Amino acid sequence: MLRNLVSPILDRPVIHHIGVVAINRKQIEQTKTLLGLEEAYSGYVPAYQAECVFLVGQGPPIEFILSEQPALKNFNRGVGGIHHIAFQVPSIEELAAKLRLQDIAMLEPRPVQGAGPFVVNFLPPRVLGYIVEFVELVDQR
Repeated sequence: MLRNLVSPILDRPVIHHIGVVAINRKQIEQTKTLLGLEEAYSGYVPAYQAECVFLVGQGPPIEFILSEQPALKNFNRGVGGIHHIAFQVPSIEELAAKLRLQDIAMLEPRPVQGAGPFVVNFLPPRVLGYIVEFVELVDQR
């Protein structure tokens, strides 16, 4: 699972968000109420058949993921939970090239449109033992 990595791929990265698989919308609403969070925005990601709801307080947003896709619906034996840490990067394609130099492939062959004005790709869990998402902001002009 864990490999001998030879060099860093990021320099003091910024956390974009933390991803949590939710079991239903009620869980998201209860989280908002109990923790005093607010919904910043939501969006649908067709590639993962997922509705993504971003809640904010202080610090990085928390993305709650609702999906009927089996890999996500059955995540953590169907009870949901923390799914990934997402880091903002200037270029996913450049990052993928750095990873290839270390014989590491991203999860998707190309970046996928995310739930907001950004594209994403993932470092598979076999690399570090957990999922890392990379987020590249896209100019919406």
